[in-house]
Amino acid sequence: MQARAYWPAFGVCALLASLPLFVTGPLPMADLPEHIAQVSIWKHFGDACHRFAATFEIHWSTPYLLGYAIARALAGFMSSAAAVKATVWAAVLLLPLSMRALLRRGGGDPGWSLLGFLLAYGYSFYWGFFNFSLALPLGIFFLALLFDERPRPVAIGALAIVLLGAHALVLLFCIGATVAVAVARRSWRTALPVLPAAVLLAAWTLYMRQVEGSVHMPTVWSITVERLTYLPSALVANAWESAAIPIVLAVALAVAVTRPRVTRDPARWLLAALALVVYFVAPFFAFGTVCLYPRFAVMIVVTALFLFAPARALALSGSIVFLLVAVWMLVLTNRFQRFGDDAARFEEIVDALPAGRRVILLRNDVGSDAVPGPVFSHFAALYQARKGGLVADSFANYYAPIVGYRRGAALTAHDRYSQAGLVHWPSLLEYDYVIARAAERRGLPFSRLPESVRPALRNGAWWVFETPRARRPQRSCGALAGEE
Repeated sequence: MQARAYWPAFGVCALLASLPLFVTGPLPMADLPEHIAQVSIWKHFGDACHRFAATFEIHWSTPYLLGYAIARALAGFMSSAAAVKATVWAAVLLLPLSMRALLRRGGGDPGWSLLGFLLAYGYSFYWGFFNFSLALPLGIFFLALLFDERPRPVAIGALAIVLLGAHALVLLFCIGATVAVAVARRSWRTALPVLPAAVLLAAWTLYMRQVEGSVHMPTVWSITVERLTYLPSALVANAWESAAIPIVLAVALAVAVTRPRVTRDPARWLLAALALVVYFVAPFFAFGTVCLYPRFAVMIVVTALFLFAPARALALSGSIVFLLVAVWMLVLTNRFQRFGDDAARFEEIVDALPAGRRVILLRNDVGSDAVPGPVFSHFAALYQARKGGLVADSFANYYAPIVGYRRGAALTAHDRYSQAGLVHWPSLLEYDYVIARAAERRGLPFSRLPESVRPALRNGAWWVFETPRARRPQRSCGALAGEE
């Protein structure tokens, strides 16, 4: 794609890639409601009525600080949900820009970088890996600096420190990439700029092993042939996606029509090899963190494109990429709009419930007919983000987010009591409201209610049941200011 055509194409793709985000209120990102709740609690930490400070504490040592800090700053002018969505939007826009910066270092077609809009709506997006999605383009910018013709050790070192506060996994990949480039160039001086960040990362890791029990849980590898068969879907979804293989074939065609030259630079080959090794060999779960290797599927495409330079600039190649992105964004816009209709019914339930209560969402049916994956898994956190109170299986139970429970303050009953047919009502009575999702009554994960529990609300597929605790006198607080 010629330079004069790139920015108009970028602008149109950016507009189309924004449509899915703004045709729905809540996004189909499984973990995102928890991140919104984290920002909301941080924003209202000193609220005199909701008393978050008595239950939670701020974890300043989190490796997710950058994303939360950006969202918290924006939340000073808008709701926490809008602030997190704006940060997600920035991550979507940054991914193609970072790919363009890298491809320019290898003589690649800048038009290929528009694929970043498509890749931004991949595995990490649907799982709601908010901080990883923001850190990923920063990591690709880091790779671009590594391959700059003029060495920039200060910039590389500074960006490594930023990545330390953005996402430890992306920093770890970038450290590995730096070592690979240093080996290929036979110059260990190349690796020196990342040494301070690497030392700090090692110190943080050792500290967490001393104070956090979950990091000692057994590592789960799950190395099977499914890593290969699932790879196309991991690029554009978090579950099997029938359109994934045609999308990959279209990308291959867009590259092939340029009759590209293949690089002889061993550093670029080692970078591509690193991405393959991480995806095919890294564990699925380690150090208390799940879904490790699938997040890096996008890096296989990014580093593979970096191996090629077009022998001839063809408008056909850029047109294929542009049309692919445009069509897929329109498909996603339709899917997200249908998802948003269902999500809006949950928001109406949140409007109807009193503030400051305890809420648990049973995970009997957390999928959507519109989009892939268990996107409703953490929707209870949307209640906490707007109305305060406590929710089951909160991210405050874990070590990485910015807000964590104070010792002894966490609720003991989590969503493990909501397996279909195994609902343990004595444990669920710790909550005021129990929410379940089912198209019909027989789809609920229990055959009957205890006498003390009664139906409270229903809106579409969403059901709310009131426990005796909800009927006791409790401190009355309004909705959190500025979160409506």
